[in-house]
Amino acid sequence: MNSILQQIIDKSRQATAGGAAAISHGELIAAALALDRPEWLADMGLTLADAIDRLGPDWLAQIPAAARQLQSEQRQVSQMLDRASNAAAAEALLDAPEVELAGELVTYGHAPGYRDVDLVFNVRRLTSGGRQRPTRLMLRLRPADGEPVARHVRDVHRSAWGRPGELPLDASADEGRPLWIDRL
Repeated sequence: MNSILQQIIDKSRQATAGGAAAISHGELIAAALALDRPEWLADMGLTLADAIDRLGPDWLAQIPAAARQLQSEQRQVSQMLDRASNAAAAEALLDAPEVELAGELVTYGHAPGYRDVDLVFNVRRLTSGGRQRPTRLMLRLRPADGEPVARHVRDVHRSAWGRPGELPLDASADEGRPLWIDRL
């Protein structure tokens, strides 16, 4: 990595961590541009044009690459924090004696040759009123649970659809009776 690019990245990290007082004026200008922090330029009494003029062509040429690197790092940190937050939410759900969740199927899978079925849901507490961020939940069904779960889902749908021409209470007016209900 180019030494100017590395210096811009290092000083940008330092400025973000609160160490702006320990870096030079030029480094702080480069950090402000790489991090898209125009308020830092304003605090130094600089316009964008002033900042570009002060940096010079060698440093200015490295700003886009530094910005991409810093944004990539920020995305990685955000993803790690999201995973940690999701794990904490899942732990809180699992620590409760009983939890009522609303779920939306995200994906499903299995390992070839095995009978376990993995279902991945985005779940929310039923009492959250939809304001809660969803928690990703992977549920692995044992082979012994496959038939009772499939039968129960089928029976609920058959009951809700009732007689021909009757709609379930939660169906839209243009929704038709699913064909799979009578095939299982």
